[in-house]
Amino acid sequence: MIQRIQTVYLVLAGSVLVLLLLLEPQFATVMGNAGEFYLTPVSIGLTGEAGDSVVQSSFAIAAVLSFGLFLTIFSIMRYKNRKLQLRLVQFALLIQLVAFGVVFYYADVLGQIADGNAVNYNPVLGIIPFNVIFYLLAARGIKKDEALVRSADRLR
Repeated sequence: MIQRIQTVYLVLAGSVLVLLLLLEPQFATVMGNAGEFYLTPVSIGLTGEAGDSVVQSSFAIAAVLSFGLFLTIFSIMRYKNRKLQLRLVQFALLIQLVAFGVVFYYADVLGQIADGNAVNYNPVLGIIPFNVIFYLLAARGIKKDEALVRSADRLR
């Protein structure tokens, strides 16, 4: 059944990923000599006197977040196969942790581009750990469903 609680958690995780991809928030900013550098899911940009310009691509962040979104949607559709759904959710959890690491890697690159100045992380970066919590709750719900089905099979 698609009306299970883990589906709600997976929909919440997927909607957060969609927001991160569509709104393109600034994950981090740095003041440099040429202006203010910022990090979004698709680029490292510069806001200076001449306007906004792209300094370097950071499509790896968008790719990892998109892959996590695909896994989330695919795991919602695999509700009949709980073992596969659990593995997909666990893999999506791992992908979210990788996304967190990729964001910090590009924030380090951002600091190097801005001549080693201190990187200011925006609070929007705190959304990714909430996704990890949603995936953990979904995995717990799937395990409970599997245990319920196994106990019902023993009673027959």
